[in-house]
Amino acid sequence: MRTQIDVINCQREYAGIGFMKNRKSDDKLMNIGAEMIAYGKKHAINLVDIVHDDGSGIDADRTVMDKLIQWMEKDFIKVVLVRSVFEITTDKHDLQVFLRKAESLGVSVHLMEHVCNPCYVPWDGGDGC
Repeated sequence: MRTQIDVINCQREYAGIGFMKNRKSDDKLMNIGAEMIAYGKKHAINLVDIVHDDGSGIDADRTVMDKLIQWMEKDFIKVVLVRSVFEITTDKHDLQVFLRKAESLGVSVHLMEHVCNPCYVPWDGGDGC
């Protein structure tokens, strides 16, 4: 016998930042920005800004990432909205560090491609989380 669970919709909006790579045409960036805003409205995320990152993305050592972390630390935002987690960085270690930092600050990293918040951060073999 299956049990049905009623889902309770979020009753408040969370301030967030949209984050995307900037290696696309202006038209494409505008379309992605519009998709992010619509997605945010649907999922109770009030995007206060959309950040375009023109860095390489190979690691997290970029000025835009420093600014994003400052917003997270100062409690300005509670959600970082990305199309793909790899827009943050393609470096596995740096991505784990960023996701752990976000989690410790109570910031959700919401992935549009999977309609979720990545709650699993792969274990890196270290002693602690």
